[in-house]
Amino acid sequence: MEFRDIVPIVYFVSIIGLIYACINYITKIEQKIFPEIYMKHGKLKVEPGAYLFLFEDENELTTLLQDTEASVLAITRNPEGYSKFGTRVNKVWVSMAVETAIPPTKLHVIQDMVINFLKSVGRGIILIDCVEYLILYNDFPAVFKFLTALKDYVLLMSSTLVVAIKRGTLSERELIILEREFKRVEKLIKEE
Repeated sequence: MEFRDIVPIVYFVSIIGLIYACINYITKIEQKIFPEIYMKHGKLKVEPGAYLFLFEDENELTTLLQDTEASVLAITRNPEGYSKFGTRVNKVWVSMAVETAIPPTKLHVIQDMVINFLKSVGRGIILIDCVEYLILYNDFPAVFKFLTALKDYVLLMSSTLVVAIKRGTLSERELIILEREFKRVEKLIKEE
């Protein structure tokens, strides 16, 4: 086989390689622009948005998680309460006493964890059930700013933020302020 016989084959393979590289590049850009199309972890059975969920019993929180297929990040004081969900529910323990936990004064660290989690899973649910504890170590305006910043990030990623607060732990004024940013709901699961 002579050199001039190989040239068309080399051109053909080069063109196929360029086409593959262009398609791969366009797909990567589309994944960044339209992440909901390229969701990695099942359907989100909870409407995307930001919610305020007042509860009496912790079992009400786990009911939400049982009925969804999405990945969940629970920011909590009680990580053992979510252990029955296995690896589908990622837990961030908020505590001052343990080195493996995140201190409640490090709101920026929690925010970074939420952003990185959503980037890695595409769409998901962020559940914060320790707002009262965060307010104890910070003041209400600081926690409110933190929650509204989280809301903005979560909405940009077509995901869901649930701010779960035990009834009677916040003042009426604080609840009214939260209700201006977060839709108060009794039930989050979409009926099919």
